[in-house]
Amino acid sequence: MTRRSRPALLAGALAAVGLLLSSCTVPRPVVTFYGNRTAVAVQAYQWCGQDLTSCSLDKSKVGRITMQAAQPLQISVPPEIGNTIWRIIWVFQDSKKKVTTGSSPYFTDKRLTYRIPSFGTGVILQTVEVQSLIAGTDAAGNLGFAVTSSWDLLVLPKKPTTTSP
Repeated sequence: MTRRSRPALLAGALAAVGLLLSSCTVPRPVVTFYGNRTAVAVQAYQWCGQDLTSCSLDKSKVGRITMQAAQPLQISVPPEIGNTIWRIIWVFQDSKKKVTTGSSPYFTDKRLTYRIPSFGTGVILQTVEVQSLIAGTDAAGNLGFAVTSSWDLLVLPKKPTTTSP
């Protein structure tokens, strides 16, 4: 091999590495929901760029879990979410079919887990949404939050098991 071909070979190899690296995308964070002895890893169904103008929605990424009434749900987020402002919103239904919405506080303390408690007999979660947010102010200087990404879980009701006498 001549000395002239070595720089060309090196340049070609560097170009190939650059092409491979440019085609790589950073994986998006996954949220894990744990309930009824089952863990479900969920990808973001809504993902926005930091400018909030280019958002993608993919409802096929909504997670599903089967749970009975009166069961708690544990939620774990990776540091990519925990290091941002985030919160959880949930909807549950009681035995009289009354639907109620609840939410966690806004987390800013690098927390990585949250537990939605049992709400008692006959009360079952229906949906849970983890939201990653950014803070900003409006023209009047009022603080507000915008959702940049969300991970959703649909809770399917499981009939309680009965034992025979």
